Amino acid sequence: MNRTKIEWTDMSWNPVTGCLHDCEYCYARAISSRFKRSFEPEFHEKRIRQPLKENKSKRIFVCSMADLFGDWVDHEWIERVLHICKLSKQHTFQFLTKNPDRLLEFEFPDNCWIGCTAVDQEMYDKASVVLSQFDKQITFLSCEPLLGEIELDWLPDWLIVGACSNPKPLQPDKSWVLNMIDIVVSNKVPVFLKPNLKVVDHSCFKEFPVSRKVEVQASLY
Repeated sequence: MNRTKIEWTDMSWNPVTGCLHDCEYCYARAISSRFKRSFEPEFHEKRIRQPLKENKSKRIFVCSMADLFGDWVDHEWIERVLHICKLSKQHTFQFLTKNPDRLLEFEFPDNCWIGCTAVDQEMYDKASVVLSQFDKQITFLSCEPLLGEIELDWLPDWLIVGACSNPKPLQPDKSWVLNMIDIVVSNKVPVFLKPNLKVVDHSCFKEFPVSRKVEVQASLY
């Protein structure tokens, strides 16, 4: 495992790497390309037990360099990852996918946070249908990069919002961000605004979920 610059987690754990989504804004592919590494999906046996060696409680982002729930990922790989999560009760494991339908194939331990990327309304609609079916685990949406207006008719337990940094900087419309913040704050859902978001003061919202209901005291103003 490695410490990471991703602001909403403590460490990253990559027992599986590589992805076939081919998203234009993928930072993981850009990093692999920079270091001339393959981005083909791969399971790393030597990394699978790493969380068991860390005794102090951490928030661990699982597969920051992959989409663990991509259709191309072997079912057994995912089951082995979830087994380690179940054994590592001291940690919180954060999963994030662009393929929400496959989440329903697995049983997640309670120490897992289950998230979906939603850059626009279409991705949000698909993610909300699936995430709304998880009632024991923390659910979250990562709207990074936010590429279009999203109307929230279902709310997760946590919302992350950010801009596009790769391949070129692109800021969302300010009204898109403020409308989302208004809705989630009024419903006491914690918000985490990424530092790359320049259209609003991102420093006002650096919140994390601690339970199913979180008292949010940040202000829009």
